[in-house]
Amino acid sequence: MAATRLTLASLLGFTLLADGAALAGTAEAGGSAPSPLAAPSPSPVSVAPQSAATYDPWRKGSSAIALNFGAGSAVGFAGLTYSYLPLPMLETEAGIGMGYSGAEFSAMQKMVVGHGRTRFVAGIGLALSLPSTHEHAFWLNLDLIGFEMRTKNQLVFFMSGGLTYLFGQGISFRSNDDCVVSPPCPAGDNMFPQLRIGLGKAF
Repeated sequence: MAATRLTLASLLGFTLLADGAALAGTAEAGGSAPSPLAAPSPSPVSVAPQSAATYDPWRKGSSAIALNFGAGSAVGFAGLTYSYLPLPMLETEAGIGMGYSGAEFSAMQKMVVGHGRTRFVAGIGLALSLPSTHEHAFWLNLDLIGFEMRTKNQLVFFMSGGLTYLFGQGISFRSNDDCVVSPPCPAGDNMFPQLRIGLGKAF
């Protein structure tokens, strides 16, 4: 009996040792030994999309092209103008059109006053007309008071009124042609009111 118990004890001990060795070998080989649970990664923080910048048609560097209609205006009865804003309070304009005195070529510097979409505008400039039947004429144009509206859809509308002054070689608007023969005309004969409106697109 003693011998049988000793034999069973030896077999049991051998089995336990074999199982322990097998478990140790599996862990060293990266086997099935349980690893500690990894910490959960933080969830990404949602960021609200940035809103698009509000369009400013009066920003520095913006331009506009407009169709003009008027009476005695810098571009005559009808014409096309291009304007550029070197600064938000300055608007430089160049135009071409057709008037009573012939083809008109105009350059004008305007001052812009105010805030928002609609602003007050006044300007001073020179124009050259090339009549078909008379000598060329030079004009001093004054947009004394006006306003200009630029919408969020980039549409442009303006209206202005003022004076235009004929000087140098020019055309007579009187019943005789004394001014053509002996320019310049008397001061009361070569200054006229002027008005114009325009509709166009800013970019």
